[in-house]
Amino acid sequence: MVIEEKMEAVMALLQMTAQKKIVCSFSSLHNIFDEGTSSSDVYDTLEEASLNLAPSEEAIYSALMAKKGTLLPGSGFFDIFKNKRDSEYNLLAGRSTHPADLNIQQMQAISQLERSRVYTHAENHF
Repeated sequence: MVIEEKMEAVMALLQMTAQKKIVCSFSSLHNIFDEGTSSSDVYDTLEEASLNLAPSEEAIYSALMAKKGTLLPGSGFFDIFKNKRDSEYNLLAGRSTHPADLNIQQMQAISQLERSRVYTHAENHF
């Protein structure tokens, strides 16, 4: 479920991150929400905020999220990337590779490609 009252703050976090050409920790995202908010609601709100900043065909803003250990976005990002950029996904990972089976190098390449796209989008729109 999207938490509407947190939407502006999540969008601002993503926009600022894109404008600075950096990545954003998941803890920064979670800090926007009230304690006890379910992770699925946080991620639903993240995806909706990303879509509000740009259609996925233009830029997938959730690519800016970075897990603590790997600096990679969450698994949902890779699913969206495969669905929206199938030909690029196939070039980087192979047609038969499911997003859950990507290796670290494939995830890094996909993330870097989309983050670059997001940074360019932010430069041109904000």
